[in-house]
Amino acid sequence: MSIENNNLSESILVKDIDQNPELIFNYLNADWIRGKRWFVDKDAEIINIVCEDYFMFECESYLSIINGIILIDLRNTEGLVYTKRYFIPVMLSDKLPETNTKNKCEEIEISFEDGKRFLFPAEHHIEYQRELIKQFRKGVVINTLNKGRINFISEGDIFTELNTSTLEAKTLNVSTSNVLTCVYTNSHSFISKTYKDMRGNIKESENIWPINLESERYKVLMDAGFENIATVHGISYYENSDGYKMPISMLMDFVQNDGELGGIFWSILTEKLENSSLELDVFLNCIEMFCKRAACSVAHMHIAFSLSNTNEFKAVPVTNQDVHKMCNMTLDGIYKNINTLKLKIDYGNNLQILTEKLDESFLEFKESNFFDDMNLMLEEMMKIQIHGDLSTAQALIRHQNDNSIISALLKYIKSVDVIAIENTIEKAIQQIVWVDFEGEPSK
Repeated sequence: MSIENNNLSESILVKDIDQNPELIFNYLNADWIRGKRWFVDKDAEIINIVCEDYFMFECESYLSIINGIILIDLRNTEGLVYTKRYFIPVMLSDKLPETNTKNKCEEIEISFEDGKRFLFPAEHHIEYQRELIKQFRKGVVINTLNKGRINFISEGDIFTELNTSTLEAKTLNVSTSNVLTCVYTNSHSFISKTYKDMRGNIKESENIWPINLESERYKVLMDAGFENIATVHGISYYENSDGYKMPISMLMDFVQNDGELGGIFWSILTEKLENSSLELDVFLNCIEMFCKRAACSVAHMHIAFSLSNTNEFKAVPVTNQDVHKMCNMTLDGIYKNINTLKLKIDYGNNLQILTEKLDESFLEFKESNFFDDMNLMLEEMMKIQIHGDLSTAQALIRHQNDNSIISALLKYIKSVDVIAIENTIEKAIQQIVWVDFEGEPSK
């Protein structure tokens, strides 16, 4: 199925597609794939596109939903040829679908000898999400063309009584390596996450991309009773004929939020830079208090990981090299962030006073004995599975009532109400919801 031969409409009829749905993936062209955010190998040449496997969803007669397991052969700028596997669900229709204004259809129009069809991505469309929920409700196993199978595993019973007749689906409009869809029903709102890059046992030279561990991380945290994550209601897996299992979709709670954890840091910093009357010590105390409480939330997450008895999350002893690496990463991170802050020239003298204080504190920390202190604890230290690329942008502050926690915090900072500041920071930390656990495994 070389992309050079994508235009096959003169030799293939609509009835041929009906009988052999995998043929439709001939019509995915290189530009269409390269234009997708989830396709990360932007600079590589797409040599070939092959449908390795597929399964179907039942739907209206005018529509076909074809879930493709697609192999894409690539050549990078150094001439290395490698293959990656992607999950690409598409819809084939004799008419353009009705779309929400936030959803781009991105259709490919195909003129067959015996009729016209439109091919487009499925994830943001009502019909696709309705069928996905139906599979979770039934808890079925779907057999694929090439002796694989799809397992739909539900957590809890939320799908049992869910009414999907008024279901709405909209893109989350978030730039990500997967596809995120907001799904609204009359009783519940979800994020439907479609995993695109299936990684798995496809090799690049001698390397093997590790399987996406996000779904397993969510399960481990839920089993451990860690409350600061969105509740996962369903996960589907593709298992090929060799028994290799990969997640392809997940349905979890939609989190109404007041912003990100990083937004609170930025709001406090902006308040200091724009309000010269705010004492530096008050500002630094707020930041220190918030950092310590946020670190506690991350620590509780790591404790929850450690409660798992699976090999992926097993704690192992820390080495001298680990300590050296962790300390250097800490110093490097602080140094880079201070220097990034210095580039915010719009804030003039206020910023200079702040960065001078930070430079002074950083130098004291750098010259302290924290290296030695870490080494003294070496025999007691263990390392465990962590997020991998965790950032404050991946911690949402769950919305409570009609009041914004961030607005309340800024109000108390302006009035220097220390007790109210402490209470509000504590409330904000309790409402943290960590999301996006896709970072490469690290210990």
